[in-house]
Amino acid sequence: EGRNEVLRELIVGGPAGAAINWLALSQLLNMVQQKGSIPEVIRKILKDLLASDDLRTALQALTIVDMLALNCPEGKVRSQLAGQKWVKRLSAKAAAPVGHKQRCPEGLPAALAQLLANWALVFKGQELGGAAAQECRRLTGQGLMVPGPSDEALALGMEEATGLPL
Repeated sequence: EGRNEVLRELIVGGPAGAAINWLALSQLLNMVQQKGSIPEVIRKILKDLLASDDLRTALQALTIVDMLALNCPEGKVRSQLAGQKWVKRLSAKAAAPVGHKQRCPEGLPAALAQLLANWALVFKGQELGGAAAQECRRLTGQGLMVPGPSDEALALGMEEATGLPL
């Protein structure tokens, strides 16, 4: 428990509402890239942070998850995120009404839907993109509004498709 709290503080910089510790996040990204997967303890911390009642904390966790997807090459890390638990968990939170037992603070469902839409484009043709696209279709089928990809995702998608930096 104490180790998890230390890791949590390293990643998000302290108590709920504090800023992301970008240096620690950079070190985490390097470690995950070298290891080739997201360690279980980090997955647990991110899961707990995503379940926070505090919007800022949940959004920070979402940012970290997105950074892992964007900065770790195609392979096990993105497969971990594409797996049943991660993408479906994000989708379920996006579909949960505010105040629902999923403890989804106002503003988080829209951010989750945006992330899924972005991943569907940026990682198109990869397992993560396919899983995100499937969840976007499922959310839309439930009558929920799923936005189009952000301008940044459009640029990243073009970069990914062409192999040319923009």
